[in-house]
Amino acid sequence: MTIQPRRSQNVIDFEVQVSLLRKIAAHWVFFIVANAIALMIWTRLISDPLGTWQSSWSNFINQFAPMLVVSLVLLPVFLLDAARLSNRFTGPILRLRRTLAEIVAGRNPSPIVFRQSDFWKSLATDFNAAFALKENAGETPAASTIETEQPNLVARRSVHPFS
Repeated sequence: MTIQPRRSQNVIDFEVQVSLLRKIAAHWVFFIVANAIALMIWTRLISDPLGTWQSSWSNFINQFAPMLVVSLVLLPVFLLDAARLSNRFTGPILRLRRTLAEIVAGRNPSPIVFRQSDFWKSLATDFNAAFALKENAGETPAASTIETEQPNLVARRSVHPFS
C-alpha cells in the first residue's frame, strides 16, 4: 500500500465543496443574526424595559460588538476547516471518477488507494474487488477475497438506516 501525500489544494471538487461552504456560511450568518436579535430583545426586556429601542441598540453594540467581530473573523477559519474536511469525501469520489474514466477510455487502471484520513476506504476495496472480478471474468475469485470483502458489505448494509 502506498502512502498518499498530503493534499495541496483546499478545494478539489469545486461544485460540491463551494456549495457546501456557501451553505455553512449562510447558516453561520443566520446563526449570528438570530443570536444578535435574540440578545438585543433579551437585553431590552431585562436590562432596560422602559428605555427606547435606540438606547437598547446602543447598549447592545457596546456590549456585544466584540463577540460579533470575533464571530465574523472566525467564519473563514471554519470555512477552511470545512473545505479540508470535505476533501476526505470529495477526494475519494474524484479518484473513483478518474479511474472509471480510465476504464471507459480502455486503459487498465491501477487499483484505487485512498489516503489514510479519507472516508469510504471500503469503497476502494469494493471497487478494486469488482474490477478484479471483471478482469478475471469466468474465473472464481480466491476464497480469501470473498471472506475479506463480504463481511464489510454485510456490516455496512446492517448499519444503513434505509436498508
